[in-house]
Amino acid sequence: MGNEREKRPPPSFLSLHSVECHHSSNSSSPAGISSQTQISSFYSELGISLDAYSRLQQAVYWAEPDRSITSVSMSTSPDHTTFIIENLKESYQIGEELFVMVHAKDSDNKFKSYGGDFFQAKLFWSKTKASVFGEVVDLLNGSYSVRFLLPWVGEAQVAVRLIHSSEAVEVLKRHRETDSDRVYFNGYYEGPGPDKTKLSETVKCNVKWDMNGLESMRTGDCCCEYNDPRTGETWRCQRPKSLPCSALVHHSMGGYRNRLTYNDKMLLMQTNKDINGDKSIIKIFSSHGNENIDVTEKCRPGLHTPVPAGFYLNDVWTSFVCSTRHFTTQKTTECLKDKHIYMMGDSTLRQWFEFFVNEVPGEIEMLIGLPARTNSGGDTQLILFCLCLRWRASQVSINNQN
Repeated sequence: MGNEREKRPPPSFLSLHSVECHHSSNSSSPAGISSQTQISSFYSELGISLDAYSRLQQAVYWAEPDRSITSVSMSTSPDHTTFIIENLKESYQIGEELFVMVHAKDSDNKFKSYGGDFFQAKLFWSKTKASVFGEVVDLLNGSYSVRFLLPWVGEAQVAVRLIHSSEAVEVLKRHRETDSDRVYFNGYYEGPGPDKTKLSETVKCNVKWDMNGLESMRTGDCCCEYNDPRTGETWRCQRPKSLPCSALVHHSMGGYRNRLTYNDKMLLMQTNKDINGDKSIIKIFSSHGNENIDVTEKCRPGLHTPVPAGFYLNDVWTSFVCSTRHFTTQKTTECLKDKHIYMMGDSTLRQWFEFFVNEVPGEIEMLIGLPARTNSGGDTQLILFCLCLRWRASQVSINNQN
């Protein structure tokens, strides 16, 4: 949201912990426990320093409503919120910047006096399949400044969408912090029973995190705990009635809990809506004969990502991070010939795999991987995806080692 965002980390159970650690020596800390000891305790518990935690809090800070929201009509309205193009000129040159101002209003057509709305803005031109995102800066007073880079020669228009009102963001934040168990899992236990029978039990499981869900039982013998020695995370399941904790055989997705109130639901209905504004056509010309913004940096890991990170023109992505190549099918095949590609990730990475299967000639097979699992609703969920893809001149050898 830009450097102009005011740095006021919101209180949470973690930040309250950090406040405790910053108590002066005159505070009512137990005898013998110094501030340094409390800081060390904070680090050992969370794995980060207080300074690092403070920086994280500042980085994720999001403005909140400055009053109690008693009616949905007090929330930001996409029908009344508008945007204007500042100091619109007859024409621009490629590489120049365009500035837009968004003014938020509520359902009573009154100007908002606080920030926190989630807007997305883009510059686009449908005929050439061109688009670029703008950088939105919350001015924390109900207005938002948007900066666009003009990256192509031709024409463009501005579009702004209200993704979530500040009031809806507050709903999402509240449920994120208090409803950690809104997604829960099932744990399956199996073991021998009397007279050579087989016992099986299904219980609720979840990550051990805060005082919600399984944590709310608040009893020492409520649950079975399974610790990951590498990450330090703890997986918790309700203790089976007849079987020991060691009888856990597998787990699956359980379901979702919806604890939204009526007002919460109404606030979240005003989501992803276009707002009204200046529909003027921006005319962009070449600059000194240049019709492109050249990026000469060679692509490599660790490069800074600017805003915007790139743009689309003729449905083709051009990056501002580094000098990317545009591949035809033939060039892709030539590049991948006699190469191995290792892919590891979740269902997002699976989309890349499917792209290769559909776009690159030849047969491509999984060399290493875990199979997809199907939940009770019939939806396929890929838990882990780890592939080695091998291309040869004409076809690919098949070797599945699950």
